[in-house]
Amino acid sequence: ITSEPHHDGTNLQVLTAFANAFHVLQPLRIPSLSFAWLELVSHRTFMARLLKGNSQKGWPFFHRLLIDLFKF
Repeated sequence: ITSEPHHDGTNLQVLTAFANAFHVLQPLRIPSLSFAWLELVSHRTFMARLLKGNSQKGWPFFHRLLIDLFKF
């Protein structure tokens, strides 16, 4: 994943694909994966790029992941 401006749309697609996969694999569904899930969701690269990039379009995806964590 690059930080060049013309790649922002592609980056967001990749990041949202990961966010959707993490949502499917949330701790309520697979409790044995909860610590690894939390580590992946809170990874400095994933979280930072999802929250910083492309005019806050990644925020709803991260919000959903936080809700998944709090429900657990």
